[in-house]
Amino acid sequence: MFKRFTLYIFMVIVSGVLSAQDIQIAKKTISYLASDKLEGRFPGTPGDSMAQQFIESEIDAYDLKPFDFGYRQEFEIVTDITMSNESFATWNGEKLVLKEDFMPMSFSGGDALNASIIFNAQQGNDEELDYQHKWVLKVIDNKNDTLPRYDELIKLYMDLKTNNAGGLILTYTTGVTDSTEFYPFTYTRSFMSASIPVIQVSYEIINKSLEKYDLSISDLNTIKPDNNVTYPEIELHAQLKIDEIKTKTANLAGWIEGSDTNTWIVLGAHHDHLGYGGYGSGSRTPERYAIHNGADDNASGVATVLMLADYYAQHKPEVNLAFVLFGAEEQGLQGSKDFVENMPFEKEKIKTMLNFDMVGRVKDSVMSLIGTTTAKEYQDVISSCEDVPLKLKLREGGYSGSDQAMFYAEKIPVLFFFAGIHDDYHTPDDDVDLINFQGIKMLADFCVDLLDTLFLPETLLTHQEVEESAKSRHGNNMKVKLGIMPDMTDESNEGMRIDAVMKGGVAYKTGLQKSDVITKIGNTEIGNIYDYMKAMSAFDEGDKTQITVLREGKLLDFNVEF
Repeated sequence: MFKRFTLYIFMVIVSGVLSAQDIQIAKKTISYLASDKLEGRFPGTPGDSMAQQFIESEIDAYDLKPFDFGYRQEFEIVTDITMSNESFATWNGEKLVLKEDFMPMSFSGGDALNASIIFNAQQGNDEELDYQHKWVLKVIDNKNDTLPRYDELIKLYMDLKTNNAGGLILTYTTGVTDSTEFYPFTYTRSFMSASIPVIQVSYEIINKSLEKYDLSISDLNTIKPDNNVTYPEIELHAQLKIDEIKTKTANLAGWIEGSDTNTWIVLGAHHDHLGYGGYGSGSRTPERYAIHNGADDNASGVATVLMLADYYAQHKPEVNLAFVLFGAEEQGLQGSKDFVENMPFEKEKIKTMLNFDMVGRVKDSVMSLIGTTTAKEYQDVISSCEDVPLKLKLREGGYSGSDQAMFYAEKIPVLFFFAGIHDDYHTPDDDVDLINFQGIKMLADFCVDLLDTLFLPETLLTHQEVEESAKSRHGNNMKVKLGIMPDMTDESNEGMRIDAVMKGGVAYKTGLQKSDVITKIGNTEIGNIYDYMKAMSAFDEGDKTQITVLREGKLLDFNVEF
């Protein structure tokens, strides 16, 4: 009796030490990654490099094995844009001065255009409207601080492009800010390049040109919108060549060899965040230009992966475990896409992928577990885990917006752990003092139980696809969905590439495939995601059309019914 009691006390003490150690890893990780020192961990910044150095040192401290690329798998992303020296603009033959007389929109296309200008043009889906590839001028009345949002200007561009506008000119009745007349020329992650030039021109220059017609810009708003109101002697010649500035960021990864060296399980989380936020960054408070520390999103996920790496470094797993911390998730899953496309081991040997994103705000012990239908056996596997410390909310589907989607697109079963959205999501208020560290510890404990079950040779996972709703951060205004995941890294402007096709969706039923490039929908040529959004917005449920895709060098037509 005494020996049994002593053993019990010993086990409690050892268990307590391990628990404290686990929580200390989480506290150390989140406190550092979410500190102001790292300035929001935006890809390519010094804070991003510091985050990489920290994660790499932790991986090395746990004595994880490096891959062929070492612990860092570097890749390039676009982080800024600049005007090329080849860019110019002339108004009636007179050279315009950049920043004083004109400023391109940051989403402008780069084609040259020398054409007359249509003033006060109509817009909409009327097929009879044809701007004959001329410039279209739109006057933005912002005297009462009613400046349109960027996404509204994108929609304006898409409307006019549908009716063969060659380019879009914007001018404003008052300055955009106290110090400048124009929207700033800054890169934003939310927008890709348009397929026509979009330029801002000084109100004064346009007004002066109209004087010879006894008109002013204010008079334009009193003229009935017309498809053909031009003043032949007013022309704009512009070439807006925009150069992308690319920088390197990295996935951080290491692995532990298991007893079964032919089977892999990947544990992943993204380490990047939004930097200082601002317009176009993805911040929910873009007017607050301040450090977005991203304690929950996603220092908490990194902490969970590192806790599990530390545990399995001390407890040899039955299969190979890869621990991957992805870069540039907030830029469109770019890190996980690069990892999957440059896999350091055979993807056919991956049994499953577990992703941790925003797991630090566990409330009432509730944790969402997404992807439980991505393997036929998953629900039985999860229910077999004993003494689960969390209340699991099981959810279907594998394409929810985080890094596991890239693995699921490769027909790999996935699970995505997610504690839920909160008011501080993508704001400067997502700080370490709001993290539930005990909740993270409960999650790690459950994952050890789950992984021990997944290690068993008799635990088979059979990939399956189920119908799931097509959700897109770019498609909220569309009444119908195609059921695809677009490639957000494609900058070719030669179509829209498909990264994944969702089972049960229109694309799946039609026969569209991963890596197809959509080049035409109905009568609309598709150069990029903006053209795709505009074309899709014209359809209602039950409508029929034809979609053209480029597949392995051949153009194929598909009849589609929404």
